[in-house]
Amino acid sequence: FSAELFRKGIDIEAPYGEQIRAVEGGRVIFADRFPGYGKMMVVDHGERYYTVYAHLSELLKKNGETVRKGEPIALVGDSDSLAGARLYFEIRKDGKPLDPVPWFKKQ
Repeated sequence: FSAELFRKGIDIEAPYGEQIRAVEGGRVIFADRFPGYGKMMVVDHGERYYTVYAHLSELLKKNGETVRKGEPIALVGDSDSLAGARLYFEIRKDGKPLDPVPWFKKQ
């Protein structure tokens, strides 16, 4: 996982402490603080797809742990956020950001 991140995702306003659920199953490859993003989690979904969750108040999963689709993985926070409690969410394939909105419509 490259540490070179550019803000290409979306900010989702949400109440502090709200559960964040994995959009798809995968494995946690990063769960720690990251400058400018606060507490952050990156999930590897296979086929070179990754999701990034940031500004978290609490990480419910650790590096290397498996996550199931819909499973709570973190809590909304305001760590390193200049605009209060929110979730920063990003999807990448082959290191390039994708529009995350269609992923929320997949059932």
